Amino acid sequence: MLLKRKLTKRGKQRRMVMIQNSRVDGNNGIYPIAFVVVESETTSTWTWFLEQLAQDLDLPSNANFTFISDRQKGILPAVSKVFPRAKHTYCIRHIHENMKANAKWRGDKIKGLFWNTASTTTTPWFDHVMLDIKMEDKKLHDWLKRITVKHWTRYPFIGWAKCDILLNNICKVFNR
Repeated sequence: MLLKRKLTKRGKQRRMVMIQNSRVDGNNGIYPIAFVVVESETTSTWTWFLEQLAQDLDLPSNANFTFISDRQKGILPAVSKVFPRAKHTYCIRHIHENMKANAKWRGDKIKGLFWNTASTTTTPWFDHVMLDIKMEDKKLHDWLKRITVKHWTRYPFIGWAKCDILLNNICKVFNR
């Protein structure tokens, strides 16, 4: 999970990135675990952060976690390297925000179709809702097909990854 801030260093303004990790407990309470400020989000900074997290929390590399991100560069290969069994999903709200950059993909109907698709729990249901999207807007259908399905919809979730959350809104709490 990620937060971005502009920080100053010796009077000069520099863009810095705060990377943070949060956890959801059994009561759906959300709490921060760790954060770091880095100059850029790269595979090496994400790998370093995750390795430090694993070391500090004494986590084995085969730990079953679910990471939710807004598709930052570098995080996918870093998660795969440090936690090869971890599930990595994309925040649906961020995908929806990217969709809305296209004026034709705004509005309640498109939003409803997209959220229905993301919430599907079976392959036939997913295929059915994707067909509805294709009938509504073929370009949107094709755009969504370019995003790896296992990263943005529930139906291909693995059984041992006990997380059905589709959003990483906890990051927005720390942006204030």
